[in-house]
Amino acid sequence: MSDAISYDVSFKPSPATIGISVTVVEDALTATVTNVPDIGLSLTPSGNFVQKIISAVLIPIAELIVAAVNPKPRDMLQGKTMNLGKIPPIPVDNVTITASGLALGGATLGGTDYLKVTATLSVAVNPTSGSNG
Repeated sequence: MSDAISYDVSFKPSPATIGISVTVVEDALTATVTNVPDIGLSLTPSGNFVQKIISAVLIPIAELIVAAVNPKPRDMLQGKTMNLGKIPPIPVDNVTITASGLALGGATLGGTDYLKVTATLSVAVNPTSGSNG
């Protein structure tokens, strides 16, 4: 029976723009979804001649299902927080560079806005493994 119905599905807006806020929490970057637009699904009967007829007859039922599913992307994403991670210590030869005090800002290069992350860097000399000899 599932081969008897066929729909083309389109989304509006396409592409959907989702707002994300990036913050620093205890020296870790965290992203939070702040705005998820309503995503409208539109069904159009498709397939061969018989599939189009059956799909057109069943479209009221299919649209009820779509109406129930439409708010799900917003419900799943709105307010979701993700830890993007910390900047790990970076060993270079006999020193280790550690970032702390992360701060966010903005920068513009060539007319394009970018997220800028600044930090206080600490450099520590690694103890060398001694040789007895």
